[in-house]
Amino acid sequence: MENNILRTRAVTQIGILVKDIETAAQSWADFLGVEKPEIRTTDSYEKSQASFRGKPTKARARLAFFDVGPWLQLELIQPDGEQSTWREDLDRKGEGVHHIAFEIKGMKEKLAALQGAGLALLQAGEYTGGRYAYVDGSKDLKVTTRFHPGRCLDALVMGRRAIRRAGLGEGAPPFRREEIR
Repeated sequence: MENNILRTRAVTQIGILVKDIETAAQSWADFLGVEKPEIRTTDSYEKSQASFRGKPTKARARLAFFDVGPWLQLELIQPDGEQSTWREDLDRKGEGVHHIAFEIKGMKEKLAALQGAGLALLQAGEYTGGRYAYVDGSKDLKVTTRFHPGRCLDALVMGRRAIRRAGLGEGAPPFRREEIR
């Protein structure tokens, strides 16, 4: 595989599959010492236009997000019963890490390069504010990888530089995603 097809090494999200999102979200909130986040449901097929293994899917999931640092978000995922990468992995492997996500530029080109390198597209779709794609990295990478386009990393890099220049260093409060969009 070509060295660094993605042109980034920054992980932006870790996705964890759960059977009971209410309980898991409360457990993570207690562990992190934060309030339990709002639990959201993914968009319907009419909006998401989601596909799984090349075929349309009406799969949806309940999601909870925790910002666990200036670069990283923890996503809890409770899938519905429809066919999806989430449901398939929960049924096959049980609860646990589902994906590691990278924010990339040039998603179409990067996905083509990844597929050319032998990594299969599992699932893709749209959501309010963006799009996503899951690629099967289980053989070589031992985990599913998720990709989404965006500009958050550029903003975070600039923000981290400003914090360092201001002398705040590691004591500065973490960024919240809504502050950089």
